[in-house]
Amino acid sequence: MTTVSRPVHFWQGTDDKLVPEPINRMVAERTPGAIWHLISGGGHFIALSQQDAILTQVASDLAAVPT
Repeated sequence: MTTVSRPVHFWQGTDDKLVPEPINRMVAERTPGAIWHLISGGGHFIALSQQDAILTQVASDLAAVPT
């Protein structure tokens, strides 16, 4: 992860019991350009409840890539 040159978004639910915040936070801190999204009350399957926000972010990031 330390050689990734594009933004990497980390989406973390505060109620995730499978991968607690400190684990993902450590990976994010070691990832250049990491963008942290902490979702209050979110669980492990945060992508299901945050799909609109995540896909909007993906589309925005892809649109910013030079062709």
